[in-house]
Amino acid sequence: MMEKLLFNNDKHPVSETGTALAVFSTVLKKLSMVVIILLTAASLHAQVIMELNDWLEQSKSSADPVMVSDAIHLEKLIKELQPTVYIANTVIPNSGKQPVCANAKPGYVDQLSLENPLFSNVELLTIRLKSQADLNFILDLDKLTGFTNLKYVYFICEMNCNIEDVQKLFLPKSGITVFYKVSIPS
Repeated sequence: MMEKLLFNNDKHPVSETGTALAVFSTVLKKLSMVVIILLTAASLHAQVIMELNDWLEQSKSSADPVMVSDAIHLEKLIKELQPTVYIANTVIPNSGKQPVCANAKPGYVDQLSLENPLFSNVELLTIRLKSQADLNFILDLDKLTGFTNLKYVYFICEMNCNIEDVQKLFLPKSGITVFYKVSIPS
């Protein structure tokens, strides 16, 4: 049996079997690249959200001094008195100092995308969720352009909620870590 010879663009003879394998190989490589791109895009969209206390415990016991420092800094932002701006029907700073924390009511998250000089040094944005009605918004972290130093977003659930409920509330942005905590008042 005689094998057919085909000629490629360089006028070199190539067997039909070799051509089929080359085409298959090329298609497989391109398909692999598409899959990798899709997986990368999906992982970027599915930002990691962490339970606050678990993250603090793991970070403070880490061998990495940067992780330990970040955990201590976040804990200070949350637990110690800090210059804070309150966002409800108006934007209210609590002192004459530039705020490093912001507390927003869920019904007013649209105000977070407004340019406001009070937002420029904020590192921690806290949103308290008090009822199921508070789960009806989406916070696009990319649109918070006035928050040039924002590092953390912290959702406090004062009701039964889970990680999936909170994850639906925001669109991620690289460089901003999102935490949640269930803290039901007694």
